Order: sequence, then C-alpha cells, then structure tokens
Amino acid sequence: MLVKNILRNVSRRINWFEVVWLKLQWLCTKIQFVRYSDLEYAKILWKRHYHKSWDFQNPQTLDQIMWFLKVSNRNPLLTLCSDKHRVREYVTQCGYNQILKKEFAFFHNADEIDFQKLPSPCYLKCNHASGMNLVYRKENDIDERHIRWKFNFLLKQNPYFLSREWNYKNITPGIVCEELLQMPDGVSDIPEIQFFCFYGKPKFLIYNLGLANTKGDHKDPIRWAIWPDWNLVKEATKLNYDQSPPQKPEIYEELETCAKTLSRPFPFARVDLFVIQKKFYLSELTFYSGGGFTMSKTPVIQDTGKDLDLSEFHIAEDAIKRHTWSETKNAGQN
Repeated sequence: MLVKNILRNVSRRINWFEVVWLKLQWLCTKIQFVRYSDLEYAKILWKRHYHKSWDFQNPQTLDQIMWFLKVSNRNPLLTLCSDKHRVREYVTQCGYNQILKKEFAFFHNADEIDFQKLPSPCYLKCNHASGMNLVYRKENDIDERHIRWKFNFLLKQNPYFLSREWNYKNITPGIVCEELLQMPDGVSDIPEIQFFCFYGKPKFLIYNLGLANTKGDHKDPIRWAIWPDWNLVKEATKLNYDQSPPQKPEIYEELETCAKTLSRPFPFARVDLFVIQKKFYLSELTFYSGGGFTMSKTPVIQDTGKDLDLSEFHIAEDAIKRHTWSETKNAGQN
C-alpha cells in the first residue's frame, strides 16, 4: 500500500508517468475483474481487511451490511443517484433543488471542452467515478492535451470493475462542469458533513474539514465522528481530531432533515453535504462508504446497523457469475 501511494503521488506530478500508471492500474483491474466473480472478490477483500473469512450471510456490522448490499441490492435508483449528473433529477424530485450546485455544462468527452470559454473558476469532474476532478482557473497554466487525454481515458473505464459497486456499472459516462464552491473569504476549507443513514434514519455523522487541495485532488482531512445529537463519538479515538466536536452549524436541523429525506428509500446511504454559513449544498450520495470499509472498526460505530432488517435481499445471480473479457471492452459505452 505504501508503494502504491508513492507511485500515485508521483503520477500526479509527472504527466508521462501518470499515463503509464493509469494504463497499468486499469489493466490489472480488468484482469482481476475477469478472474473473480463479484462475490469471490468480495470474500477475498473481506479476508484481506479483517484477517478472517465471512460467508456473506446474516450481516450484523456496518461493514458487513455494506458488503452484503453490494452483492445483493440491484435497485436502479442506485444507478441514478450515483451518477453525479443525473442525481440532480432525484434531488429535485425530493424537493431539494436549491442544494444543487450550478451546472454550467455536460460534456460527453473531453474533446468537446473549450477551455477558453469555461467560466472561471469552475469544477470539472467525471460523473461516473471519483478521483477525476479538476479546479479550472483561467489564470493558471494547464496542460490541456494531457487533461483531455486523462478525462477521455477515464471515461472509457468502468469503476464497477475496480470496486464491484454495481451502482456504477450502467452509468453513461461524461464530464460535469459546475460552479466551484468557496467560503466567503475564498481561502478557508469548506466543512462537509456525512450522514450515515439506514432507511432515512441518521445513526452517526462524520465531520470533514479539508477534503481537497486547490487543484481539486482528494486529500486527508481532519475529521470528527459525531452522534446525531452532536455529541462526540468518544470511542472513535483514531478518527477524532481532538476531544471536542466542532461548532454545530446553525442550520443543523435543516441538514438532518435533508439527509433523512434523501436517504429514505435506501437500506443504507451516506448523504454528504457541504456547509457554507447558513446555506448547504449536496456533495454526493454514497452507498458503500470507503468501498465497503468504514474508516473505523470501533464497535459502537460498527453496531449502528445491527437492527436493520435485510430479509428482502438475497445475493444476486450476477454477483455469483464470473465475467468475460469482452465486458471490459464495452466500458463507457452504456
């Protein structure tokens, strides 16, 4: 993992190395995709993470719930809400169109982008994956050729191969151009609050500060684990930045109500909201936080879903069947 992180950091600084790194990374991903079914792959990752086997029956902990749902829940609404462009339809239907960031354009490929005509500043991101983000400012020098290559390459990759998150499988890929959120001073980090919910009931929150750098790349934030009554989850010592929770937002009740509404149809959903003074905006809806592994193995957090009824879900047939190489060639063509 250390070597992988070093290579990833190098790729962010050297363009030619990033080309090699991305091609190699996705080739290995596709080989694993064909080699293991979704269920086989899930069992391998579970044992690697927890150092013990699990038969994917009778899920009890939060991580078990997410992994069980990953190989059983095939609700098409997951696809709509995982699409960073089309999720706007769902949020609007729920009566929360006011929390959507302004979307300036949607491009089917990077060759459609005229950088000279983009609003400045703005935020570019793939709608079907995480990790491909760009903060664009006209005053900054950028390598347009490399950016186009990178976006177009990633548009042809399906993150379902990497994470086995079925909700990404059938998204039609594209590039979203939207407004860049900033604090009034233009410098301070924007707080993001993540609500971990079961069928519309928030069980705990993660408060993040400093999730991205000035280029739009993800970075490790400082964070706190908080109960819905805004008391610190004291047992989550490895998560909490210090022993006092950050200041509770004045609009917290509005945030909580929104999270309840957006997460209501789902057995598990994480609703991420940006908070800027007395306004808030949707960051994203996530259905397998951390790919299925939360940031904490703390029992009080893992036990938050122990009473969840999942009797209607069963391991999907497509999760048992192995994939073919031809499937990897059709990525991005949905």
